[in-house]
Amino acid sequence: MTRTKTSPARGASAYKAAVQTTPPLFAVVMLYDKALYHMANAARAAEKRDFEGHFNEVSKAVTIFNGLNRNLEMERGGRVGTSLRDMYTSLANVLLGSIRRPNGAEIIQKLIEAVRITRDAWAEIANSPAAHMPPAGGGEHNTSGRIGAASGVFGRA
Repeated sequence: MTRTKTSPARGASAYKAAVQTTPPLFAVVMLYDKALYHMANAARAAEKRDFEGHFNEVSKAVTIFNGLNRNLEMERGGRVGTSLRDMYTSLANVLLGSIRRPNGAEIIQKLIEAVRITRDAWAEIANSPAAHMPPAGGGEHNTSGRIGAASGVFGRA
């Protein structure tokens, strides 16, 4: 079995690249979309009993969640940051635990449903008028390096 190298540094690197070329809120949505893509591929591979494909796709999704996790600003994020940290950690653990399990595809499908809800919430925030307005009291535009004035949980890596 060929193993895909996954490391927190790769996840952080993907996050960094995304926020440097895209407004931060949209970058988060794009990263969720990419993670969902890899999760769907992992579920298909699991259904086919393609363990190598399952592992490789899970590894790619885990790398994205690890990158998002590493870029949380816990001091600013408060309870939202703690909840996201717990979610990303749980997602990585459950995804990795799905490998070679007879019900791996089912496990991943349930995760996809949950991740899609969070992704859609980020998309709603990204498209809200408040996401495109300067913060109260002037200053820089919200897309200047902090994801979500509403949450303040991510920082520019």
